[in-house]
Amino acid sequence: MVDFAQLTTVTANTVGADTAAELMMFTRAAYAGSDPVPGLPRPDGSVEGTEELMRFLARGGSVRVARVDDEVVALARTTVLPDGAMWVSRVAVAPGARGRGAGARLMAQVEELALAEGHRVVRLDAVIERCLLPYYASLGYRVTAFHLPDDDKPLTEAGMARDLTRPRLPMPHGGPDPGATRVVAWYASAAMTTAVVRASGTDPAVHHGAGLAGLDAWLGDPDELLDLLDTTPGARPTRDPCVVAFPTDRTDVPLHVRPRTVHGDLWALLRYRPGRERTNDKTLTHSIPITALRSDTCP
Repeated sequence: MVDFAQLTTVTANTVGADTAAELMMFTRAAYAGSDPVPGLPRPDGSVEGTEELMRFLARGGSVRVARVDDEVVALARTTVLPDGAMWVSRVAVAPGARGRGAGARLMAQVEELALAEGHRVVRLDAVIERCLLPYYASLGYRVTAFHLPDDDKPLTEAGMARDLTRPRLPMPHGGPDPGATRVVAWYASAAMTTAVVRASGTDPAVHHGAGLAGLDAWLGDPDELLDLLDTTPGARPTRDPCVVAFPTDRTDVPLHVRPRTVHGDLWALLRYRPGRERTNDKTLTHSIPITALRSDTCP
């Protein structure tokens, strides 16, 4: 566990040129190469400059900074929303501090500050394809909606929130149905990636020994989804018309890594980091409240 003292708060009134440059250099270094899979659009945090940070502060935002021995180890930007909730963005953790609880401790201290400042709710956006939803769900954040990014990146985001008046408990990894007509459950093993189309939820009986890698929502015509899967490069149909196999690692399947670049009606709803796929789907099945339209195919 990375231990650090109480966060310091940087605002437009307290920031200096040296501090702004330090925070931006840290953020860019933390975001560079941080994606769990290759091929995703470059994170804004890896290229943003000091000018963007200064504009954020000028609009009333703050940067909450954690240091160990005077070195920055983690930070997050916060601002206040019209409904009084605190908004958290651009969370960054030093590469050497990852996997040691620095991010969780940072979020816990941000929540303490939020309560002290009179905010009862903290909100954030988690990019699905970057495998962020399970992490924030483990910290007690629930999904409130799925939506597309404001910057038009071909990704999907989950709006998430935590009620600070309630105990921090892990939340389900699902959220409101974004209007799906079909669900694609992605399963992964060492040398095989499998897409399973169903009308709702997941199917824990499919592909024993493979872990659940993620879920997608299809918002278009159900028949078009089957055609899309069958014609995707590398796809191999199986005896089940609703199951398509890709004899390769999941990171080599663009339809899984970045579905909206292949088709705009395919939204990622959930991704687990490679190597952390879920092998026990039973509880997950009940935590993804997809109520998609049903038809005669892919029940």
